[in-house]
Amino acid sequence: MNRLFMHQRATIRAAAIGLAALAVLVLSGATNPQTVTPPPLVCITLHGASGQAAFVKAEVADTTEMMLRGLMFRSYLPPSSGMLFDFGDTVLIPFYMRNTYIPLSIAFISAEGEILDILDMEPLDEERRAPTHPYRYALEVNQGFFEMHHLKAGDRVYFTYRRSQ
Repeated sequence: MNRLFMHQRATIRAAAIGLAALAVLVLSGATNPQTVTPPPLVCITLHGASGQAAFVKAEVADTTEMMLRGLMFRSYLPPSSGMLFDFGDTVLIPFYMRNTYIPLSIAFISAEGEILDILDMEPLDEERRAPTHPYRYALEVNQGFFEMHHLKAGDRVYFTYRRSQ
């Protein structure tokens, strides 16, 4: 009988440890691969050469993890919303649309805030595409946004935020 009692006690202890571990996983969001810390937001103003302005509320991707994920796995991007990639330095890195279900337009922007190039990207297209000039920022928005607002290479972009550490 003493052996049975010890076995039951060990089983209860193991179950309690298992439940505690499960609670930690659930509370940390580890059981849901879609759970990510929301990135910071920035309000971006784009000015066209003829005086028109457009505004975008963008999530900021300025860490490697956020840049690699980008807008993957999303089925919708609200109008006048997007994602701003800040590479921290001038780069010439290609973009592709793996696991990205939304047609996007990407403006490649210099450190000084000049739009250098705009590329339209199709959902799930894994062809790597890069602009013709090195850039510091890339702004992804719904495809057609720049055209609808008459924005093109040479136009200006303004925003302020602090890079993640």
